[in-house]
Amino acid sequence: MSDFKRSPSKVWWASDFLDRREEVSGSPGSQDSGFSDTETPPLQIQKTTTNKPENLSINYQEKSTPEKSRLGADFPRKSLFAKHSPKVSRNLFNAKRCVKDALNHQYAKDVEDKTRSSERVESGRSLEEEVLRASRSLPTREEAKRAEFFNRSAPAVLEEVREDEAECADFSLSSDCESELECLFNGGLDSPKHTSTPKNLVSRMRGARRGGSSWGGHEDRLHHRSPELLKNDAVQKWMHEIRHQYDQECMTTLQAKSIAADLHQKVANMATYTTTNIKNIISHSECLQEEFKTLNSEKKYVGPLAQSLAGNIMDFFKLYSEVTPKITKQYDAIRKATRDDLLTQISPLFTLWESTFHTVLEKEIKKLVERLENPCSELDLRATVTGITSLCLRHESLIEIFTKSEVVPILLILCEKCEGSSMRSLLLRALSTMCSTTFAVRQFEKYSGIQIISETLTEDLSRPEPERSEAVALLAQVTAPWIEDNHSIKGLADHSRKLVKSLTKFASTTKCCQNLLLCAAALANLSTMDTKCVKYMLHLNTAEILLNSVNRRGPCASVYLLEQVATLVANMTSVEVARQHLTKLSTIPALLCFLKCGGVGEEAEKRLQQKAIIALSRLCSDKEAATQVVELGGVEKLVKMCREKEERFSNDAVLVATLATLRKIVDACGKDVISVEDVQELVEPKLLDSFLAYSTQSESYV
Repeated sequence: MSDFKRSPSKVWWASDFLDRREEVSGSPGSQDSGFSDTETPPLQIQKTTTNKPENLSINYQEKSTPEKSRLGADFPRKSLFAKHSPKVSRNLFNAKRCVKDALNHQYAKDVEDKTRSSERVESGRSLEEEVLRASRSLPTREEAKRAEFFNRSAPAVLEEVREDEAECADFSLSSDCESELECLFNGGLDSPKHTSTPKNLVSRMRGARRGGSSWGGHEDRLHHRSPELLKNDAVQKWMHEIRHQYDQECMTTLQAKSIAADLHQKVANMATYTTTNIKNIISHSECLQEEFKTLNSEKKYVGPLAQSLAGNIMDFFKLYSEVTPKITKQYDAIRKATRDDLLTQISPLFTLWESTFHTVLEKEIKKLVERLENPCSELDLRATVTGITSLCLRHESLIEIFTKSEVVPILLILCEKCEGSSMRSLLLRALSTMCSTTFAVRQFEKYSGIQIISETLTEDLSRPEPERSEAVALLAQVTAPWIEDNHSIKGLADHSRKLVKSLTKFASTTKCCQNLLLCAAALANLSTMDTKCVKYMLHLNTAEILLNSVNRRGPCASVYLLEQVATLVANMTSVEVARQHLTKLSTIPALLCFLKCGGVGEEAEKRLQQKAIIALSRLCSDKEAATQVVELGGVEKLVKMCREKEERFSNDAVLVATLATLRKIVDACGKDVISVEDVQELVEPKLLDSFLAYSTQSESYV
């Protein structure tokens, strides 16, 4: 036992830190890495340089292992021996019981005397100062009792000290403050978990410097393992500084976070919270309406269903309105009514609930519109606009209520005031959702909505593509022909030239199929609403650009895109000047391809075929166009469409246009291009007789 040497502790028992120990540690076994960007580090250790000033006085009594007499009564045993705690060395306590407490105390005393003597030589203290300092540090009688209790409570045995632990102990007792910091990092503090730098290499380097067992305690082995990496001066500098500098690691972690994704999630959460009341009211009303329908259909369980419906109606009044004496009287009458009188008693209560429901819903929507008009921040504005758009997309019945609350003018004013492109995109999308009724379109044109769209599309250099895409979608929506009584829009004629030019340019430059479809739809709607736009399209070769775009996509082209292109060509052929221009292009082959039946029978294919045959019937008035149809084998296709109703989706309108096209081709190219039988049945008789012969309708036309 004479050769036994105790491994000194690497614990820094600072007095100010001990006083706050229970406050820092949430539980006896908790541990904090100290370098999280959201947590407060438990150890506030200032970085020091490796070169210690000569006159620096270091209190080795705090650094070395404290006497047990000073710890036994002040701190609980469980807190002292917490697992993974950076305050207690795990090497202090082992399972072997072969060393006495006296040896431990004697060894600690020898080490303390030796370090004090070396410190006195370095700092130049006088002997009297050292004696006075030693007398102050002598244990008192109370501390001796604590030491005795500590020796009984904690195992005072150590396992045999290895060579690497002895080297580490010598390193921890050096006069350099950096050694203490390294021991703390190695013993208790963990490295950052989310870093882009090799953490294993750094930890092994630390073990190599201390003589640890990771790489045998020699730096030459480290150089032998990774010579290319360590030859770099920058890597060596980084490995030297990474021990006590983690700023770059925190910055790397912060830069890896997606700010846009966090913002989007926050806006989505705020939008959900903003529209929660309206969603709950709608959900509650849908349940009540379903119960009322079930009550009228299920005559067998009228009593329970009526009582349940009445109770749910009362719950609605309690939540969103007030229970008046009239409502209470009707509810009591339903509870006392017989089975035969339940239906007559429940109907007035349900009617009263319907009127209350609409009143409550309008009140909540007005609150949302007021929040849109006076937002407290840009984030709040984003959330409100997103919530309104989501509500109107899911419940189309709310659009009318929002429109009556003057939401369209507010959105247009915000479009002019907002400077951010993403914010304007949200507002334009909300306007596209709202402008699906005639009243909303009238409000849109009243507050110069066309001018806002024109400015957005004209300033293509300063407006990004997503914003222009939303503006095109809004234009296609407000000019849609399926909106009732939507034949013209105020201010459209003044901006039609700019709009056609911007849409044509956008269609030629975009690579997105959705944007191309929106441009084609907007151009087709403009040609339907304003015939003057056809002249601008001829001048800008709009039809040629769209046909080339469709040709480049080939079979992958959407049927909806083909429908809009066919609609545009059909509208352009209504102008006599445009027919010759379209004939010189590859319009005839494209229209014949549009006539092919896919066999699916979708509504879009029906509309596509109808628009294509109308365009062909108008173009075939010209001999050159009729000749192209004959050369491309279009006559056989047209005859087949007349004789077989499946080829035209059983559409009689397509039959009339096909018969008219065949008659124009025969007039331009002669009867030789068609067989004698087809001439006798499809061309020579009157158009009405041919139609009645192949029509799918059973009625007779007189």
